[in-house]
Amino acid sequence: MNIDNFAVGTESFEMVITNRSYYVDKTAYLKELFMGSTKAQANLFIRPRRFGKTLNMQMIKSFCELNYQNPGDKSYQEELFLDNGRNLAVSSNSYKDLRDNFMGVFPVISVSFKDIEGDSYIDALGFFLETISRICEKFEFLIDSTKISKFTIKRFASDFEFCSCGSIDLNQNNNLSYAERLVKTFLSRLAGMLYKEYDRKVIILIDEYDVPLQKSVVAETPYYNKMLAIIRGISSQTFKPGCDDWLYTGTVTGCLKIAHQSIFTGANNFELNGLDDQTYAGFFGFTRSETEKLLNDCGLSTQVEAIADWYDGYRIGDEHIFCPWSVIKFCNKGLKQKNNNHNIAPEPFWVNTSGNDTINLYLKRLFNKNLAQDIQRMEALLLRFG
Repeated sequence: MNIDNFAVGTESFEMVITNRSYYVDKTAYLKELFMGSTKAQANLFIRPRRFGKTLNMQMIKSFCELNYQNPGDKSYQEELFLDNGRNLAVSSNSYKDLRDNFMGVFPVISVSFKDIEGDSYIDALGFFLETISRICEKFEFLIDSTKISKFTIKRFASDFEFCSCGSIDLNQNNNLSYAERLVKTFLSRLAGMLYKEYDRKVIILIDEYDVPLQKSVVAETPYYNKMLAIIRGISSQTFKPGCDDWLYTGTVTGCLKIAHQSIFTGANNFELNGLDDQTYAGFFGFTRSETEKLLNDCGLSTQVEAIADWYDGYRIGDEHIFCPWSVIKFCNKGLKQKNNNHNIAPEPFWVNTSGNDTINLYLKRLFNKNLAQDIQRMEALLLRFG
């Protein structure tokens, strides 16, 4: 395979494909996600940082999202998934039913919580409003709808104006209450509008759902309980029983399983896909065979065992999973040194690529209080990944 480049740090599926960057094909999992025996109305995927979660979410969005101005036009998907010379799994004849029923068919709402943080609850809520403002801008054309009620359109326009006004003082109780209601209910109300406009159910993608919770814990003035109420409210409104009229399916990703706080209590048919589950074991990260093929394509096949020693650090289901960030960084380094590939040494590329605030907080608590149960949990974690 001729490798033009690696899209290091790129999270856009469209950019990876159009820039002819190397892509480890994960499109086969679309069939299981939408047509398989494990199909659920909402999926939660728990995976480590730098594991390709956002890229996969963008791939799902690119495959499923309809052309809002010209429903039925699938030329965008045809260029990205079928006519790119890559022979992606989803382009084969065995995926024809999937393409006919899901490719370019659904309204898609895609949102990432990864940038929602702040030294205070008010700051974090402000970032939520900025995120909603960007979504409103994308779907602003709904204001001209003749199918959606005038009341709903007026409310959407008011929400857009509120989110876009940088001078709103959230310390005022009336503004704070409005903002909290808006953040909790916006996704479900927008999905209802899209369903009304196109008479098609909606796919909702929420990436890095747990980041605001992590940031709230380590803030100078922690606000975890307030942020927990926000995330729980979003979940209960977006995936609640009774949303079947407008919700086709939802996919949520994160690094932490915060099940003990019952974030997804009341969510309809929510399926947790964690590190012990086999069905989607290879959906995120690189399997051994994918890693070996990648190294071979780069002329680095002699480095397989060295790479396994450095980056084969995860067991998901029954699979050995390699850290994709580290493998791609290593291969990119090899691509830049084509004439000296055999002397390229692995490095800890993952260092400083994400914060360890939550771990540091946990360790401080652990050693300050010498909690026996927590020490046992830490030992079990080290044995699992050591």
